[in-house]
Amino acid sequence: MRQIVRYVTVDTCGNTSERGAMNNTLSFDILSLRPNPAPKQNGGAHAVLQIALGTASEVSVKVRDMLGREYAPWNGSLERGNQSIELNLSGTAEGTYFVTIEVSNASGRSRQSRKLLIHAE
Repeated sequence: MRQIVRYVTVDTCGNTSERGAMNNTLSFDILSLRPNPAPKQNGGAHAVLQIALGTASEVSVKVRDMLGREYAPWNGSLERGNQSIELNLSGTAEGTYFVTIEVSNASGRSRQSRKLLIHAE
């Protein structure tokens, strides 16, 4: 029987990072999520997520509200290095959201989450 151990860390802002014990060669960092809080303008908001990838990877980004409803899903293949993903958050209301980024490649899979606030301007 094979066991997989996962480590989840939560910082003081409520941001989480999850890594499996076998994912030591998977390099992935969130550089920024801006603006945060994001102002709601003309019926929607937008934010830019900047990540650093240690190797070319499949990336999935999901934005969820406190009830688990999903907004602005994004999926794609990104090359190694610093990358920017623009999130179109049209249809969102003011409130607290969680942006979850999952990165997969030959070395494994890793997931991190960040809190995003949206407010009226």
